[in-house]
Amino acid sequence: MAEVKGTKITSKLEFVRQRYGAEALERVLAALPPAHREAVAHALPIGWYDLAAYDELVESICKVAAQGDTAVYDLMGADSAERQMGTVYGAYLKQDLLRTIENMVPMHGQLNRPAEMRVERAADGSGPGHACTIVVRAPRSTAAGCRVSRAFYRRVAELSGVRDVSVAESTCTSRGDDACRFHLRWSA
Repeated sequence: MAEVKGTKITSKLEFVRQRYGAEALERVLAALPPAHREAVAHALPIGWYDLAAYDELVESICKVAAQGDTAVYDLMGADSAERQMGTVYGAYLKQDLLRTIENMVPMHGQLNRPAEMRVERAADGSGPGHACTIVVRAPRSTAAGCRVSRAFYRRVAELSGVRDVSVAESTCTSRGDDACRFHLRWSA
């Protein structure tokens, strides 16, 4: 069974509380399937929880709190980056974005299991402003989860001080591919 660290859940709950209010958070939780509602409502940052519960929470935030506005996935990703890079993971922020991303590999393993992530430097000759983060997750990811991830990587890049950031996903396990490949491009 794939699992996520509770901090991924509690940060999403706090995102809803801060952005939409306590009442919206209650509606989000009420919309979850009963099997996941209890786990999500009582999640502890240090616990491990079923990935399906996390995915349901992300979808419920969009449907209920954001009233179907999928732009909320971008907001969640940016919020996650700011929270993680604003705490102990802030040490990962370096002047060199590529090193920052490479330093995130162990962080990924601390928040997801099973966890397999690697970073490849651009092999296409496009220069230092390009890297590919490859995430392999079993079972499949979701389109919503990958949109949150794209926004997360984009915001981490911005926080590291680079400009003109773009993140594209060339392959995705939600579409049946072997991995999610996030291509980051930026200028110094």
